[in-house]
Amino acid sequence: MRKLVICLIALFVLVGCRNVVYEKLTEHEANEIVVTLLRKGISAEKMISEEGYFVTVPTDQFERSLDILRVVGLPNRSNSDLLDIFGDSSLISSPVAEKAKYVHGVSNEISNSLRKIEGVVDASVHISMGTTKKIGKPAVDSKASVFIVHARNADVRYLEPDIKSMVSNAIEFLNYQNVSVFFSPKSFDDNYLPDELQFDSSAIGGFLPRRTVAYLLSLLIVVLFVGGYFYLSNRARRSNPMFHTIK
Repeated sequence: MRKLVICLIALFVLVGCRNVVYEKLTEHEANEIVVTLLRKGISAEKMISEEGYFVTVPTDQFERSLDILRVVGLPNRSNSDLLDIFGDSSLISSPVAEKAKYVHGVSNEISNSLRKIEGVVDASVHISMGTTKKIGKPAVDSKASVFIVHARNADVRYLEPDIKSMVSNAIEFLNYQNVSVFFSPKSFDDNYLPDELQFDSSAIGGFLPRRTVAYLLSLLIVVLFVGGYFYLSNRARRSNPMFHTIK
């Protein structure tokens, strides 16, 4: 009986095991991952640590989770930017470093605002700061390019004039006509995933994968079998005359 209890506990632990799919995430990145995996029937959970947010999934859904995130391009991790390259390097003059930090900060703020538009999946703003007129050198106007990634079923192109106005008003010496906006539909969405990565319709409530369901059914069968065995054994003992004589 003790061995049976140990086996049942081990089975419960196996069902409840979880793996970390990504860590050191921002809250926005973690939310995107959780929502995407939940839509595919995977019980993803967002947690926080000292190093940022991380997302966990059931162990038996770990590989499928990574495949889904790879296909949809999550998390959106940008490459090293000018701010990372400059850092505190003494080789870069202070005015140049300060200008790079300013441009980086403004770009991030505008990009974050654009991401809040309904239908926009991701956005990035690239700014080329102009220069004032100097002796022997003409003035150069500031310019900006905006790249918008939107959901396939969301038509956000009609917002181009508003986007150009917002960007031009947020950047010093930037004229409306010097803002370019480029739109691109998201490469993959729920309707473009391979069949094997689509929603697991066989999952209970959409949150228990096939293997977990199999474990639980096996556990139920074992419990019923063992319970029935002990019930019948106890009943047979009680119906045996020797049992009453000994008692």
